[in-house]
Amino acid sequence: MDISSLLWHYNNAEAVASSILPNRIIEASQNAVFDRLGYPSRVSSIKELWKFADAMQEQRAQTTFSLLGEGLTEEEFSLFSTIVKKVKGLTSSYCDRTITPASSLLRAILPFRAIRAFGEKRNILELGPGSGYLGALLLHSGYNYHSVEVSQGFALWQRLLFNSHEGGPCIPWWTWMTEPLEGFSLFTANHALNEMHPWALCFALRRAEAASAPWVIESFGGEVISSNKQTSSFFHKFNYLEAFRYPISFMMPKAKKPPIALPLKLTRSWDDLLSVWGGSLPQTEDEHFFTQTLGPDFNSGRRTPQ
Repeated sequence: MDISSLLWHYNNAEAVASSILPNRIIEASQNAVFDRLGYPSRVSSIKELWKFADAMQEQRAQTTFSLLGEGLTEEEFSLFSTIVKKVKGLTSSYCDRTITPASSLLRAILPFRAIRAFGEKRNILELGPGSGYLGALLLHSGYNYHSVEVSQGFALWQRLLFNSHEGGPCIPWWTWMTEPLEGFSLFTANHALNEMHPWALCFALRRAEAASAPWVIESFGGEVISSNKQTSSFFHKFNYLEAFRYPISFMMPKAKKPPIALPLKLTRSWDDLLSVWGGSLPQTEDEHFFTQTLGPDFNSGRRTPQ
């Protein structure tokens, strides 16, 4: 599929699906938090996709680097450098402006490490990938990865990032909600579960329980729709037990144990990241808004891991 027709094909397929699906499936497949708060989640042009290339983790780069132990492994740094270069090229070519990913990409390394701790390369499903960097890390590392995204803007950006304009790892939400998809052995959702419609969460949990699949979660997300306690109770109803290893929650089927993290050789420093970024920490226009109007640390502590 030509990039220029990506938007039309997605909108057309979503419109056709919505015309034949019952109201309750459509209701469950909305981004409840975005709708409530007014966060823009749709675009009318591919040129607008830069808005989703480093979103939702504003002002958290340095805090995240601390959570990563103040360093990256050589493999992580190589992946990081590759993805930064790719995103700069994509946004420059298709959006007429260059975005250098920072906060969202660094944050994705936290669940990436947790998934790597399982050892074998599992078949992974991610719900609500956001800017898509966990998926990019996993795909570049040879994992069988698929994702489900309900927000049109993020879904289109992920297709651009994952090179999946037709088929590929992105499962349309209307397919996820209506077809018997199987084969996933690990589920992940980061900064998203509290923000999902409760019916959508139960739907995902029922599928995961049937597969006896564990979950890797780096924060349940903002407590606008559901609280951490409420989301945890849904997991318990589907026979999951939590093993919390800050900042990751492993939700495990009762008969399974969480993985043991292996020691990491952290050889790459903040200065190495700065060299990839071009000498200084990039700041998105959203981060500039936060810094100029709300303060330099306004978002750094929001929606912290439970």
